[in-house]
Amino acid sequence: YNIPVLDMTTDEFCANLTELEVTEDQYIWIKAFLMYSDLVKFAKYIPERERTETDFNDSHQLVDHIMHSELRKLAAEQQAAPSKKIEEGADV
Repeated sequence: YNIPVLDMTTDEFCANLTELEVTEDQYIWIKAFLMYSDLVKFAKYIPERERTETDFNDSHQLVDHIMHSELRKLAAEQQAAPSKKIEEGADV
């Protein structure tokens, strides 16, 4: 997506996220996850082990879902693009 996320705050990233093709549920989950992550990173909050495992699994599933969705979209675009033929005798 070419979004410089490492240089953004959670709010800045979420503002960019609205421009991408994510569902409302995905957007809500991502925003909540990042806000919770900010607590861990900046407020030194120590999450419960179960929460870290759940967040890891959920985030992995979300990334996997978005990746496969993008790959399907790319494949459909490539399939829909008319193949270019070089006509006989045409200058190349």
